[in-house]
Amino acid sequence: RGAFPEYDYMVIGEADLVVGPLVEQLARGERPGNVPGCLSVYDNPKKPFLPGAKPHDLDALGGVMLELFENFNEVYQSWEGYKATATPLTRGCVWSRCTFCAERFEFRSRTPKNYVDEMEWVMATGRPGNFSASDSDFGGRPEVLRELCEEIIRRGIQINFGGQIRLSKSYDREFFALMKRAGFCWLNFGADAFTENTIR
Repeated sequence: RGAFPEYDYMVIGEADLVVGPLVEQLARGERPGNVPGCLSVYDNPKKPFLPGAKPHDLDALGGVMLELFENFNEVYQSWEGYKATATPLTRGCVWSRCTFCAERFEFRSRTPKNYVDEMEWVMATGRPGNFSASDSDFGGRPEVLRELCEEIIRRGIQINFGGQIRLSKSYDREFFALMKRAGFCWLNFGADAFTENTIR
């Protein structure tokens, strides 16, 4: 509250299951306090903050909302004119123990079929097949990533794809060859720490 005095409400964490009910209350003229997942000027400061509910079925949330803009092909592009669509596969982190990270919450993933369905839908709108996985732990479950690659290859869609995965012994030359066949052309690798002190 002190850091952002201009806001009456601020959602902390994932907003999918928090914002809708909150907006309905506000539309009715209510000003609720101590809403799980929110900080507000109406909170009782003596009560502790409670995190909001998190969705577990990510497939049910739907995908990117290109229809928010009539000229989405111009809006969703880099300053250089490169058009790529950010499509998250996962939320949270499998490891979830790094005290320096803000994403220490339960790892969840969409199904590969749902994800590739979205890719095909995006390309059907006229967008190029350039995708970036905007996840912090995109490869948190290598078996899901393998299934995703196999689904892309099975459908025969041509894409350019990239994402961030952690350093892991699960990834070998055969795995990276599969990813390349599926259209991966770049990867960011997360090395959480190199010093003994940070690892502890």
